[in-house]
Amino acid sequence: MPIPACLPPRWILLLAALSWVAPAWAHDPASQASRCSLALTEGSASGAAELLCQRAAARAALGDSGGALEDFAQALRLAPEEHGIWRARGMVLAELRKWRAARVDLQRYLEWHPEDAQARWVLGSVLWAGWESANPSFPSGSGAVRQWEQALGSLEDARPHHFVQLAEALAALGEGSVALECIDAGLFALDSPISVLEVGAKLAERQARFDLAAAYWDAAARKAPRLQRLAARAKICRALARGRTTPWVPSVPQRFALAPIAQSSHSAAPVTSVALPPVVDLIPLASEWRYLDNGSNAGSAWRQPGFDDSAWASGPGELGYGDGDEATVLSFGPNASNKYVTSYFRRSFVLPPGVAPRAAWFDLLRDDGAVVYLNGLEIHRSNLPATGPIGYQTYALSAIGGADETSFERVVLDPQWLLGGTNVLAVEIHQATANSSDISFELRLSIARYGAVSRGPYLQMGGTDRAVLRWQTHTPTDSTVWLGSAVGQLSIAAMDGAVTTDHTVSLTGLTPGTRYYYAVGRSQGMLVGNTADCHFQTAPPANSQAPVRIWAIGDSGTGNADAKAVFDAYRTFAAGATTDVWLMLGDNAYTTGTDSEYQTAVFETYPALLRQAFVWPTLGNHDAMSATSASESGVYYDVFHLPRQAECGGVASGTEAYYSFDHGPVHFVCLDSEGSSLVPTGPMLTWLQADLAQRTQRWTVAFWHHPPYTKGSHDSDSLTDSGGRMKAVRENVLPLLEAAGVDVVLSGHSHS
Repeated sequence: MPIPACLPPRWILLLAALSWVAPAWAHDPASQASRCSLALTEGSASGAAELLCQRAAARAALGDSGGALEDFAQALRLAPEEHGIWRARGMVLAELRKWRAARVDLQRYLEWHPEDAQARWVLGSVLWAGWESANPSFPSGSGAVRQWEQALGSLEDARPHHFVQLAEALAALGEGSVALECIDAGLFALDSPISVLEVGAKLAERQARFDLAAAYWDAAARKAPRLQRLAARAKICRALARGRTTPWVPSVPQRFALAPIAQSSHSAAPVTSVALPPVVDLIPLASEWRYLDNGSNAGSAWRQPGFDDSAWASGPGELGYGDGDEATVLSFGPNASNKYVTSYFRRSFVLPPGVAPRAAWFDLLRDDGAVVYLNGLEIHRSNLPATGPIGYQTYALSAIGGADETSFERVVLDPQWLLGGTNVLAVEIHQATANSSDISFELRLSIARYGAVSRGPYLQMGGTDRAVLRWQTHTPTDSTVWLGSAVGQLSIAAMDGAVTTDHTVSLTGLTPGTRYYYAVGRSQGMLVGNTADCHFQTAPPANSQAPVRIWAIGDSGTGNADAKAVFDAYRTFAAGATTDVWLMLGDNAYTTGTDSEYQTAVFETYPALLRQAFVWPTLGNHDAMSATSASESGVYYDVFHLPRQAECGGVASGTEAYYSFDHGPVHFVCLDSEGSSLVPTGPMLTWLQADLAQRTQRWTVAFWHHPPYTKGSHDSDSLTDSGGRMKAVRENVLPLLEAAGVDVVLSGHSHS
């Protein structure tokens, strides 16, 4: 790479932006040098330091580097408190290729003004140039990359060359996948400039990402149709992409290949990724929508991108009536007992050409039913007949009420459905009844370019010397966890190099009864954490008599205001105390335990506690509608990571369906009353006897879903209620627990 382009041949152009230099004389440095010399000689100016700096800049522009540096030195003696002098001199030293001296001045200035992104960028250029010149004072180019990444996030006038320069540096350091992410960031920030597209295409080709290279070349060709070589190169790359026999997988730079904690540690500070958000809202909340609310039949033409909606009204979301929280109030017609059934909404949005999102989704608020169209094609129905045509008089299947009225439904899209350039999203909202009291519509459409966390982080399998951290990302990355004793001091790291969206990192070799702060992310940088709320505490030593705080919740999977109120009440009661053990007694996600229901009922309801407390669940009958214990498959078993081999104490069960673990003076036993056999001689109860026989803790707590005694919403005496499981638990499980002296049994299922 040549000397960085941000070091212009005439530094006066850069110095003219400084408060020390008047831009009016930028084109006549000789005259300005004479004026400053005369003013200094006559003593007619009160700001001698400022005049010296102006003359220094003029002398530098004229090639008199020695005189310029003398003037700066004298100015610093007169006004050492003027930090801008260090900045100006550092830039002149950089122009003179005195890399070491320039670095000293710029670093000193940035200690006082760390927010100066332009100075930080120049410092990065100095560090890179010093490294490329084989100067022994600059042993690595990674320092330059760190400076550029920090500067790029706050540069008010970022230009294509900033993104190009950083991307090429990353590629030169072997970080090709991060370089492409930098190109993506430049395309988003700057509306796809052709120079960034060309460099991105070349970098993609170097990594054999011919599919991406073709997309970049195509976009460049559209922006410059006269350059036929661009379209020709796109054609070649498409042919190469078709000829590939193995999928491309992002490489993990070797210098970030961190060892697991149990074997070694890594003390270097992680390099952060490009400081631009990985998630972009193409349609943010509160966006302006065109709408039709006159009760007419809009037919089908309104869904198409070319439809002229200029005669429609417009207003920001949320749109609707009846709830009092609408930004735009819609009409329901002249008769409150016979309201319009359907209202229509349209909005266009732009996906910058050449940008290939790794993931896409929208969050929909609808009351009561909705159909969503993208560029004229139906992509989603909600609370409307699953098949057949939907007309303007088609009612929604049910009335939306309670917490569902303010809950967003997340719908994942295939990102290939999005077109480069202008797209149109069209939505129709349907009432459930003619006299419905309200209607609501709001929508956010988002895409992810890399890395953004969509779930978690959350804690699993906490023991005296171990923990498991899990999280999900919108797009595939490798997995890294950083640990430390305090925020900002995460000096230990563990990594899994497999590229995935569902991340699981097992930590071992931890110290009992110790608090750890953490962050999660990818090898190139942290995504979530290194903050006061991201911490966990390992279990105390075995048979410790330390107190244990347990929070147990059952049938909590509604994800509504009631569930949130229970959680808020517990947090008020706990008053900041650590939750040592969190038990979930089944029916963790209604109605059928799907992944989206878990997202709402668990991960979006308890995000703060999930970051700090280890959660230990059991399977309920609603969870079992999407999970099977015999094969340990389905959503419940995908979401949770539970001990099969007694990793956290007890006897190995060989299955995640039932298990045990220890926490200080308490031994916990989790049974599966829904999906495993309750026969006394079956595998689960045989294991239970062995586990209870070997425990040494003072206290024992057992938990599962179906209660042995209840006359509430369920009847434990009935052989037909819940398949007779409650009676089987009472007759087959309780005698074993009573004989072993188990202290507490916790269960759910019966709601009253």
